[in-house]
Amino acid sequence: MIRIKIDDACRNDARFLKAVRLYREGDLAAARLLFGECADEGNALAEYTAGVMDLQMGERSGINLIEAAAKKGCSVAQYEMANMYYTGQGRERSLDNAFMFYEAAAEQDHAEAQNQLGLMYLNGEGASRNDSEAFQWFERSAENGYAGAQFNLATMYESGQSVPMSLEKAAKWYEKAAEQDITEAQVCIGRMYSNGNGVDTDIDRAMFWFEKAADKGHDEACYNYGLLLADDGRLEEAALYLQKAAAKRIPDAADALKLVREQMKE
Repeated sequence: MIRIKIDDACRNDARFLKAVRLYREGDLAAARLLFGECADEGNALAEYTAGVMDLQMGERSGINLIEAAAKKGCSVAQYEMANMYYTGQGRERSLDNAFMFYEAAAEQDHAEAQNQLGLMYLNGEGASRNDSEAFQWFERSAENGYAGAQFNLATMYESGQSVPMSLEKAAKWYEKAAEQDITEAQVCIGRMYSNGNGVDTDIDRAMFWFEKAADKGHDEACYNYGLLLADDGRLEEAALYLQKAAAKRIPDAADALKLVREQMKE
């Protein structure tokens, strides 16, 4: 199922809206026909949607429609083409073309493209490495609610990479990313609450976030959560999480597990 976000340019296009309705009702043939007609009249979003539908039906020519829509300024098409050029799937790999399309979409406030553009600047892909540019694009994407960028922004604030170090801002963005279920962010904000870095020490909040990450199998989170459970006297639960950490050879987890098991015998 294609997620069709109707932009302002399409809100008054009756045939496009009818095509969207038909698509959502499952009448794909009729929807594809109408999307094609709208595309022929210059509707770039319709052209992109038609291209995606063709690809889903095994028609590789759909890529040409997506690229044509991208060149007409459709941000979702620009993002898709950037991904194709970056990965080499659908188009021959080209970091220059990937950068071009990510940048075009990012300038239209496409949050995922903004994050990817930041990563390209950070890694020196398609352009010279520029940490300051990376930070600016991560910030724009993060403000637009993209969880990956919120995590990337937090790491830059925590390390002081291209910006003055700010543990308070790092904590803010880690927690926003954690709330969107980014596992590494949950571990980072848990660690900050546990140690009182950038936030007031709050063991309950630390345990909350470590548990979230630990229950998804994160090794360090299992260890940290296990230690806090042990400190709280919840030894059986602590042993369970420490055993998971020890099985992944987390340093000191085996010793902590041994100590907890000895306490359980008392």
